[in-house]
Amino acid sequence: AGAASAAPVLLLLVRHTDGMKGERYMLYSLKQKTSIPLGLAFGWIVNLAITLLSAIFVSILVAGERVGENLITPAAVITVMIASFLGAIMAAKRVGQRRLIICLASGVIYYLSLLCCTALFFDGKYEGLGAAALTIIGCSAVAGLLGLRQKGQKMKGLQKRYRV
Repeated sequence: AGAASAAPVLLLLVRHTDGMKGERYMLYSLKQKTSIPLGLAFGWIVNLAITLLSAIFVSILVAGERVGENLITPAAVITVMIASFLGAIMAAKRVGQRRLIICLASGVIYYLSLLCCTALFFDGKYEGLGAAALTIIGCSAVAGLLGLRQKGQKMKGLQKRYRV
C-alpha cells in the first residue's frame, strides 16, 4: 500500500514573558494562524527580504557589467511588484481572515517602510514615490482579490425568480 508522506513543517521557537509565570518558550508552526499584527510583521519581513535580495542580485549584475545601467529602473519596479504581491499573500495566509484588508494593510506598511528608507538614505528625494504607491497598493490589492474565494466554494449569484 502507499505510504503517507508528511510534508516538512517549519517551526519557530518564540520566547514569551509572563508577569507571574516568568519566561517560557513556545513552539509555533509557520502554517499556524496568528494574530493580525504578527501576520503583518511576517509579511513585512518577506517584503523587505525580497527587496534586499533582488537589490543585491541586480547590483551584482550591474557591477559585473552583465546588464546595462538602463535596466536598474525596470528591475526596481519588478522587484517592488513581486515583493508587495508575495508579502501580501504571506501576511494573509498567516492571519487567515479578512484577506483583502490584510493585503492592503501589508502594502501600506511596505510603502511606508520604503518611504522611511528614502528619507534616511536618499536625503528625502521623493521622486516617483506616487507611482510606487500605486504599484504597491495595486499589487497588494490583486493579491487580496485573487484568493477571496476558498477552494470548493461556488460563486453565489442572484437567485432566480420563478413566476408562480
